[in-house]
Amino acid sequence: MNLSNLIAAPLAAAAVTLPPARALDPADLWTAGVDLTAAELSALLEDCTGYTVDADTDADGDPAFYIVDPSGERLEPDYPFEDLADLADHVGWRIDEALGDCAP
Repeated sequence: MNLSNLIAAPLAAAAVTLPPARALDPADLWTAGVDLTAAELSALLEDCTGYTVDADTDADGDPAFYIVDPSGERLEPDYPFEDLADLADHVGWRIDEALGDCAP
């Protein structure tokens, strides 16, 4: 008998398909202090304030992040945030305030 068959057969029989992981709510991630992706931060900011985050690239191909009001206009300053963490620091108090208002 082939040694690889002896090893592979039990492993194949034991293979279990796990259900996909459930996505965590961005508010829970924010509260836990986890760094959010641009999409997660945008969804959370929209839920809390109606504003969103526009993730783009500048002329040099570097990341550029903008705050966008509910009408779709980018807010001043017209220059982008170069780092998503800086943008999160800029709007974080609004998120914290909104989440505090929703707390039971």
